Parts: sequence; C-alpha cells; structure tokens
Amino acid sequence: MAEQVNTPSELIDKLGGNSKVAPLVGLKPNAVGNWRVNGIPPRHYPRLLRALNEHGLTASYAIFGMRE
Repeated sequence: MAEQVNTPSELIDKLGGNSKVAPLVGLKPNAVGNWRVNGIPPRHYPRLLRALNEHGLTASYAIFGMRE
C-alpha cells in the first residue's frame, strides 16, 4: 500500500524539495515554495500524482483543494 502524504509541504519534501518539483510542473522553485503556504493548485494534480506514484506515494485530493 502506498504511503499517503497529507500536506503540501510533505508532498514537496517527499518529492525532493522545491527545486526537484519545479521542473515537473514547469515552474520556478520559489513558486513551488509558495505552495507550502497557499496550497497546490488543482491543475498540477495529474503531473504530481504520476511523480508520487513513481515514489510509492499517494496524496489526498484535499491537498490540491479538491473534494474526494
């Protein structure tokens, strides 16, 4: 069973930090860092879900501001 991440910060950290996540979504590291406070925009869900799956992780829709 995949380990679940529960916060934007945990997701970013588990994927290697701001500088590793930024190229996955076509942003600069400081923009990804803002997610730690403002949350992750839902449009990034598909790409980040793939990256999470590759690391044996999963995340709640709520991290992306979506309902389950």
